[in-house]
Amino acid sequence: MYKRNQVEWALWHAVAGDGAIGVEPVIQFVHTVKRLIDIDRKMEIDTTSREDWERRFAFLDGTPQGRGGENMYSAEAIVSLWIGIQLLAAGHPQTETIQFLRRLRPLLDKATGSLLREHEATIEEALRQKASVGERLRLMRYLAPDQRLYLVAETVSKDGVLSERTRKPGSRLSNLCAGREQLVEYIETYVSRSKRFAVVEIADAVLAIAYLLPQAEPVRRGRPG
Repeated sequence: MYKRNQVEWALWHAVAGDGAIGVEPVIQFVHTVKRLIDIDRKMEIDTTSREDWERRFAFLDGTPQGRGGENMYSAEAIVSLWIGIQLLAAGHPQTETIQFLRRLRPLLDKATGSLLREHEATIEEALRQKASVGERLRLMRYLAPDQRLYLVAETVSKDGVLSERTRKPGSRLSNLCAGREQLVEYIETYVSRSKRFAVVEIADAVLAIAYLLPQAEPVRRGRPG
């Protein structure tokens, strides 16, 4: 689990790439991270709701800490936050983005965990050696095209995550498409030619975040987490 300042540092380096070297996260970026987390918290959860997205947070695991406490963030929650930043930058509304990610979290967590287990040894070796592999991880240029994982949705909202009810007969697809073939199949199956859709490649980002987080120094809490 990671402190808020570690989250901000790792996400800033993942987003800014070479522009982040030797530079602390810019205030606008820190405010974006804070805004997403704050809105997620203010939406609260309802553990008795029939809607699964209302029973979990998008960016927090467990109960938020009150005044005097400090929230800690899992790698899975941090990946969700990175996706939230990408969707906001693409112009998607904040509330709908958070609802979408709340509903997506179980699927996203499973995929994130699988990627981290598969590439754990590579990341640990890169952290020890600080060699070219580390640079490729940091810049999200490590994976081959057929290893990529695409998040795709016809709409970024609570209704944008496929379920047994909304999945078309005979389709086994989800919002996470492994490789280009599944991505194309999803678009052809679920996206009307007259509509836009959202797509974000996440596998390289997961590995970049996992590589960056251990390099972020934790600091004592000086503001709400």
